Amino acid sequence: MSKILIVDDKKDNVTAISAILKMERPHIDIITAYSGQDGIMKAQHEAPDVVVLDIHMPGMDGFEVCTRLKTDDSTKHIPILFLTARRTSPRDRVKGLELGGDAFLTKPVDQGELIAQISVLLRMKQAEDALRDENIHLAQRIAERTRTLEESEERYRSLIHTASDAIICADEKSVITVWNNAAVKMFGYETEEAIGKKLHDLIVPKRFHNQSWFGLDQFRKSDTGADFGRTLEVIGRRKNGEEFPIELSVSKYHSGDSLHVTGILRDLTERKALEEELVSAKEKAERADKLKDAFIANVSHEVRTPLNIILGFTDLIQTQFGDLLPPSVDEYFTSIQDSGQRLMKTVDSILNIARFEAGDFKISPKEFNLSDFLSRMVNEYKHLAENKRLDLAFINECGNVSILADSYCFSQALGNLLDNAIKFTLQGSVHVHLYFDQKANPCIDVKDTGIGISGEYMKRIYEPYTQEEFGYSRPFEGIGLGLALVKRYLDLHGASISVNSRKGAGTTFTIKDLPVTMNAGKNQQLPHSETMANGEIL
Repeated sequence: MSKILIVDDKKDNVTAISAILKMERPHIDIITAYSGQDGIMKAQHEAPDVVVLDIHMPGMDGFEVCTRLKTDDSTKHIPILFLTARRTSPRDRVKGLELGGDAFLTKPVDQGELIAQISVLLRMKQAEDALRDENIHLAQRIAERTRTLEESEERYRSLIHTASDAIICADEKSVITVWNNAAVKMFGYETEEAIGKKLHDLIVPKRFHNQSWFGLDQFRKSDTGADFGRTLEVIGRRKNGEEFPIELSVSKYHSGDSLHVTGILRDLTERKALEEELVSAKEKAERADKLKDAFIANVSHEVRTPLNIILGFTDLIQTQFGDLLPPSVDEYFTSIQDSGQRLMKTVDSILNIARFEAGDFKISPKEFNLSDFLSRMVNEYKHLAENKRLDLAFINECGNVSILADSYCFSQALGNLLDNAIKFTLQGSVHVHLYFDQKANPCIDVKDTGIGISGEYMKRIYEPYTQEEFGYSRPFEGIGLGLALVKRYLDLHGASISVNSRKGAGTTFTIKDLPVTMNAGKNQQLPHSETMANGEIL
């Protein structure tokens, strides 16, 4: 069973992440810590498979925790997933990667991204554990077979010289006794040049000589070896003087009265270069995101400014000279207004979805009367329904209900739902229904008798730029952002939306979990006998 350690000083964050993980992986073992120091202790004692680590914590922040975990041999191999706020700079992200972090996740946490990141890190941990086990096993086999060298010398040499990793053995005086073909390739010394030479003089940079001698001496003196079965990262030196990173596993064995040490070495140059490329690619992606946002903002400005002028002068001409214009010309101005408003709505939608994707969309919640709000929304769209001879109605079974929300977001969300309902309904009705559910919570239904939605399209209905029918020949206008924005507007307020539809049988969108204020509750529900009588129908 996998173990996940969550380190965050905010209890609500820990609870939320734990709930998401438990929902997707019921058998996972969740360990929690509410401070950096507590997180380090639990990582050392519990040996989790992944650490989910908040960066901004009082006392010891996430970077310090990461540094200590990565410098502790008992915890250095545990993958770390940083939790970061939107305001975290690319420099902080690079710093986290340089300290040993493996991934970043921006708060508020997206459930799908969290599960995907955790799954990747668990697989990575399993793969690295398997690799270390393989190296340990290989080192043990080499040490064991060396003790019976006389009986299996040929097989031992074959194993040594066909290994893809460098294998080096040294006696108690650190004189090299075994130097395989991979070591020749890695360090540049032929076997004849290496055998009989001091290990440290040949492959260890001078500045690390004392440290290396001390570590090897301690390893020999211990019963099993302080570094036995462990993987270390050290710096090696090639024949040409070039220094490079090495992954080292060591073991020891006795040959008669002599104590020998075997090391398995893997060149990490390519892996380190790949890590640097990943950091660079991440920085480039972040720069590209910023350029994209700037481009969208500039395009929006360049389109909206002249468009506002066109619409303003069109309205001015109609107001000042409308009575003097022939009906056909007045229709032209109306067409200009309608097309301009459609283009303005499209530009606003593109800009808003870009802000959502960049995490820059801000809201200003204020208390307002939901019943009056819905009534006004229905009135605004009444002329569109009348043009198509549709019955547009608002049915209120809740009386006065107030919510704390951003009125712009809710007007955009309800407006998109009403616009879609009227657009995709050829005949019949569109009803907006405000009612209490069984738990006395207010809900909103937007129900139509339109063409309905196919089951296949329902799977991706809230994805940006998706439509059931594509191409210039499609029967309905739009760019596929309406429902994507509806979902995001409601998500910002903790509200939820669901859809019930069948092709050819109409569609009902239901909004629940509304941010109701304290003065709206069960006492405002109308008696059952008066519900329909008092239902407000426009």
